[in-house]
Amino acid sequence: MNDMTAVDTAQVRRMVPRIRRMLAESSEGVARAALRRRLNSREKHLYDAALDLLIAVGDVVAEPTTVHGGTRYKLTAAAELEDGRRERNER
Repeated sequence: MNDMTAVDTAQVRRMVPRIRRMLAESSEGVARAALRRRLNSREKHLYDAALDLLIAVGDVVAEPTTVHGGTRYKLTAAAELEDGRRERNER
């Protein structure tokens, strides 16, 4: 994320929680293409940066799939636990 503008960095930070929520909806993970389709067109150029950030901090794991040679993204157990805590605190 070093070569991004401050605006791009802020947009990635806004995307991260939304991507986490999308991934939390499925215990089996979400295919890369399906996840990308759910983003706004203005955000798609930052999609890889947001996923890279989530993977780097250990919230998301990327798994290769046998179907079409794609990639499936899943929340890690630690990220699911953190999401559960956040939901309880919001109530």
